[in-house]
Amino acid sequence: MKQLIQKLLILAAGLPVGINAFAYDFEVDGIYYDITSSTEVAVTSEKENSYSGNVVIPEQVTHNGITYSVTSIGNSAFSYCTGLTSVTIPNSVTSIGNSAFGSCSAMTRLESRAEVPPICSTNALGDINKQTCELFVPIKSLDAYKAADQWKEFVFITGVDYDNPGSVGDAVSENDGVHVAANNDSIEITGADNAVKTVYNTNGQLVYSGTGTTISVPTKDIYIVRVKGQTFKVAL
Repeated sequence: MKQLIQKLLILAAGLPVGINAFAYDFEVDGIYYDITSSTEVAVTSEKENSYSGNVVIPEQVTHNGITYSVTSIGNSAFSYCTGLTSVTIPNSVTSIGNSAFGSCSAMTRLESRAEVPPICSTNALGDINKQTCELFVPIKSLDAYKAADQWKEFVFITGVDYDNPGSVGDAVSENDGVHVAANNDSIEITGADNAVKTVYNTNGQLVYSGTGTTISVPTKDIYIVRVKGQTFKVAL
């Protein structure tokens, strides 16, 4: 809280804030936070390009003996994190600030566990490549995300049943003639005999590309299948 007061004093005094724009109140497990109230925090950054790889935001975080709920992702929180590939947003987050994912063009996976789509400020998700980055959301909220500002721009949206971790939700599909199912150590695809199929593991690695209808995979896992402009998720 002391850092928060200092930032407000700097702004009130009209002093340059270029360096302080990325000031934060505390850090836990590599994630930086601003205290926004006595019980809540927002994800922020230490500087541009603070994050890379996979980032999993927790619902709660404890600092100096106080437990806070993580309720927002602040303005430019992940800005210019060009090595950032995956972010998981918890159910506690309700809003995402301006340009939160600015210049995050390397993102291949965004998972929002929020049952109500977080409200997105200007260009919050704008720099994510929505043609290639896959969005995973609660299956019960799939229609809400398909209608929500900025979220609806993602081409590949998959619904996941987080209430039942052993099950896998269906991906968004506009063609009921395509069916994807697990069969022992392979994936069976019907209704798209001559179409190119691509299969990815949950790390975003390509494990198959071709026109086959029975696809062998290296290990039992959850796989993402793209075919005929649709995305399916299947667990073996």
